Amino acid sequence: MSCSVSPSADALVERIDRYIRQAAEAAELSARHEALYAVVQALNAEILELAANEPDDEVVMRCVRRLHEQVAAFKRTHAIARLQYSPEVDTRYPFRDEASLPIIIHTLSDTGHPAGSPRNYPASAVWPYLQAGAAPEARGALYSSTLLCRLMRPDDLRDAREHALVGERGVFAARDIAAGECVGVYGGRLMTPATYYTCIEDAFVLSTTADGIESWVDGENILAMANTVFAYAGDQPDRQSETGYNMEGAVFRAVSCGGQRFSIRAFFTTEPVAAGTELRWNYRYPSALIQQRFGVHAAA
Repeated sequence: MSCSVSPSADALVERIDRYIRQAAEAAELSARHEALYAVVQALNAEILELAANEPDDEVVMRCVRRLHEQVAAFKRTHAIARLQYSPEVDTRYPFRDEASLPIIIHTLSDTGHPAGSPRNYPASAVWPYLQAGAAPEARGALYSSTLLCRLMRPDDLRDAREHALVGERGVFAARDIAAGECVGVYGGRLMTPATYYTCIEDAFVLSTTADGIESWVDGENILAMANTVFAYAGDQPDRQSETGYNMEGAVFRAVSCGGQRFSIRAFFTTEPVAAGTELRWNYRYPSALIQQRFGVHAAA
């Protein structure tokens, strides 16, 4: 018979409640998330220590459930607002912090390299999208003169099995685009390990880790709305397609004016793109993730 009361577990549950409550008392939103991240690591260590000495698994699971419940409640209460895409987002500086303050890029590596591609691209083509002094309307025009974001229609699909895309956003060429043109950068909110841990929805998150410093970007601008191409097993998405892409993301190492080191993705067309054509790129999702999130193993 399972024992429902354990003094050490009771004390740990009390600490879980107290520590997370204290983390939520920090004045700044970012400080709350950093405090929670540190607290959760410490509490996980305590749970592991309890598990090593407590023979009753249910007692340990009670603490695990309490921690998960409290963390989930914290994430909901102290969520960092995500910008929903609109053309106005493209008028902003492409990188921001949790307070919506711009993170200005000071230096950029001379060339960028796409994963799995032999091509290199020059930073000079990217800098127009990173000018801190540009007027918002000028920054937005860089995107709107080249790209259009709209809802997908049935006649946009490359394969009838892409029907889930109907009504979702896609990115289309607003004019004829030559091969090798830079069409913008993947912009959004930069995240630390702490704010990545508390991110509720990761569908638009890309790693921006550089020089061993972990960071991520939660994509919010027009390039974050671009679709990919899946290959299918029967009627279900199974893996990334080998073909069908007309742009690629080149990774550039960057340093902000505040000394923050991270990487950015700037997108370049890999072939001539006619006006009205949808732009797609290879997300490079692992097959297991595609099957879990979109395919045969996806939750109903």
